[in-house]
Amino acid sequence: MEKMSELIEKYFRGETTLAEEITLNDYFKSGDIKAEHVVYQYLFEAFDLERNEKIEVPLKTFEVFPSRRKNIWLKTLSYSGIAAALVFALWIQRPHRSDDFAIISGKRIENQEYVKKYATAKLNKVNDILRSSMEPLQSLNKVKKAMKPLRDMPDLKNETTE
Repeated sequence: MEKMSELIEKYFRGETTLAEEITLNDYFKSGDIKAEHVVYQYLFEAFDLERNEKIEVPLKTFEVFPSRRKNIWLKTLSYSGIAAALVFALWIQRPHRSDDFAIISGKRIENQEYVKKYATAKLNKVNDILRSSMEPLQSLNKVKKAMKPLRDMPDLKNETTE
């Protein structure tokens, strides 16, 4: 009976062999069970009931296709290749736009002559603004040139006193 206690401990550690489990099962079926092992008798009876139980509802069977993963990759690669070819074809067929353009008042203008005339007119306007803002400075330059003889006078004064 000491052997049965060791077998039960070994069973719960998961270290028993199939022959040892059969021995345990026969021990609990025999009815000659020690008082300390009666607790485990119900457990082994439940195992027997489950083992003998028949399933009335058939289990669903699933067919496993080992090449399904390969098919998914092939489909993915083919679809991405087709998409890439379409993008490339659309990129080639797109209408060619010239790289020479200007944006005037929010509109794209590709007429180079119009853009040159427009730019010339704007630059002339800027030039006129600069010229008109420089006029006061030019009049200051005239005054400065007119004052030069007066600035040179102290030098003459020093020359005469010496």
